[in-house]
Amino acid sequence: MLNDTPDFHRSFDATPDTELLPECICRTNEEDLPDERDFLRSHHGFTGLLWGIADLSNRTADLLFWFLH
Repeated sequence: MLNDTPDFHRSFDATPDTELLPECICRTNEEDLPDERDFLRSHHGFTGLLWGIADLSNRTADLLFWFLH
């Protein structure tokens, strides 16, 4: 029996992944999170106004929001 195991101890080069990670974090902080915040504010404002007019369930209000969006 041969004890040939170098393939089990070989590692991969994670340099491209580690270079991409800071860019993704910056993009998330600068673009995605503000967009998500604005969306949640508009959704909350819409459902608040809608519930002031009609007594709807959360699901129905959400469906109407997505239909009109």
